[in-house]
Amino acid sequence: MSKSVTFLNYTALLILYIVSFIVIYQKNTEIIGFYFLFVVNAVGVIYNLYYFTNAGSSQLIPTMIYLSLFISGLFHTICFIFVIMMISDMRVKYSNTYGTPMNIPPKYKIKFELFKRLTISTFALCAILLLILLNGFDFINIQLSNLGSIKNIIVYYFPQLLVLVTTLVPVIISCVQIVYANDFSMLSRRHFAK
Repeated sequence: MSKSVTFLNYTALLILYIVSFIVIYQKNTEIIGFYFLFVVNAVGVIYNLYYFTNAGSSQLIPTMIYLSLFISGLFHTICFIFVIMMISDMRVKYSNTYGTPMNIPPKYKIKFELFKRLTISTFALCAILLLILLNGFDFINIQLSNLGSIKNIIVYYFPQLLVLVTTLVPVIISCVQIVYANDFSMLSRRHFAK
């Protein structure tokens, strides 16, 4: 696939993600925004999988970026499934009103706001990693045979190490979000138990 087509596809996905984040933060469109974000995220994960299986790389850092983007995207898809389950279950109570904001207990509302902020943060980190990968910066190529001492690693390979650490952050944040999303799904189960 040509680089310009890949760039246009990722630009389209970027625009769709931004629109979905805007819709989530609008007053009466939060519910619709999460449905939209789920669809956009699922398409993004499928496209990443398609692109990365065709692009393939034997180098360490591009492979880590591929894995980070795929795993965090997959975890976000799971999170959005839990959130949509909560939204669908809680929406039954408020089904007579169109465009209602989500009514959840204050304790969960704080977690939900943090969940939304972490989603945007993870998206921004993944976008930066994708930009690094698609632009093919020279500092991506680590040669394991030339590492030698710790001083060489720190002095000569600091940008590569920084990128490697950055690839772990979206996966860790996504894991934290799965815990929050599980709490949200338990909230919806408790809601129907009453």
